[in-house]
Amino acid sequence: MSSPLYEKEIPVPTEVESVYFKCEVRLDIFVFKYSFDGCNWLDIPLTFQTYKLSDDYKGGLFTGAFIGMYCQDISGSRLHADFDYFIYDELS
Repeated sequence: MSSPLYEKEIPVPTEVESVYFKCEVRLDIFVFKYSFDGCNWLDIPLTFQTYKLSDDYKGGLFTGAFIGMYCQDISGSRLHADFDYFIYDELS
């Protein structure tokens, strides 16, 4: 399986209505975090190298790194995800 969290899934408590995600860029890696209340953040146990989110990664001309959101149902259950908003903030 090529999913980095395969067999390390993060359970979402049944009473939770929303899950919050954020990504912090630390020089050459992305650190991903999640929260069930928007205040208390927990690290997702993986990092991702920033150079892989660039069009130059596969040999193209470098135009910058990319960041965004998407959902992929790898269970085959045809489940979906709804995103209410996406905010990009520069950390100080």
